Amino acid sequence: MLVVVSYDVADDQRRHQVAKLLEGFGSRVLESVFECDLTPAQYAQLERKLRKALKAGEDRARAYFMCADCKLQTRVFGGGKVEASEPFYIV
Repeated sequence: MLVVVSYDVADDQRRHQVAKLLEGFGSRVLESVFECDLTPAQYAQLERKLRKALKAGEDRARAYFMCADCKLQTRVFGGGKVEASEPFYIV
């Protein structure tokens, strides 16, 4: 599932920590926005880690779940591409 995560973090050190965390799950598409192609288990792990990294009352993050049809209708202006996982096969 494609999940778009955006964040607004007040502290520089925490902001860097959140960005590094998200880099492990997806691709940065804007300064504070990541596209992550995740399984439900990966999303649960991301949410757990993100909640620990944010300071309540000061920081905010949002996760937007994109359906397959929505993903196909995403338009990119000015460069970049929509995150997509490569197909894989188990033999």
